Amino acid sequence: MVAFLFRRRTFIVLFGLIAMVPWARPQPGMLAAGFALAVLAEALRIWAAGTIHKTEQLTTAGPYAFVRHPLYVGSFLHAIAYSLMSGRWESFAFVIPLFAVVYGAAVTTEEAMLKKLYGVQYEEYSQQVPRFLPRFRPAGEAGVRLGSFSWQQVLLNREWVNLIWMGAFFSLYLLLLFRQR
Repeated sequence: MVAFLFRRRTFIVLFGLIAMVPWARPQPGMLAAGFALAVLAEALRIWAAGTIHKTEQLTTAGPYAFVRHPLYVGSFLHAIAYSLMSGRWESFAFVIPLFAVVYGAAVTTEEAMLKKLYGVQYEEYSQQVPRFLPRFRPAGEAGVRLGSFSWQQVLLNREWVNLIWMGAFFSLYLLLLFRQR
């Protein structure tokens, strides 16, 4: 079950977010706050996607010096942003548990893989850097951090897909807002 959730995490959460749309009642203030949070979430995801080189090396630089799973933190912030955009406080009661179950499984699976790939190096890193709530100062010595930002890496990690979904959700909720009036 954990492996199933890990492989389909994006689809499951996306389906859940789309399922909220028929009950959405966007409000201008919540839509604006949600959009601002979505931009912040995407900025974090772009920074992380441009820094990580999956399975090539353990990335400990950039946002990975503050939190072990910045892509997941960005995804969580996106889910919160889309809940805000929906204008329905009830959406949080749906999205937060859904995210916790699906991404909890993803974190468990990913950390086991990273421990297998990088052994002691990953164990030391995970002792210094929190899993989900970022630390205020970067971990490790500047020379020990691995990874550097690249726009090419952002494209290779297909982060543009999240930009499209962000635009689609915002546009959809904006359209719903105008249809209500």
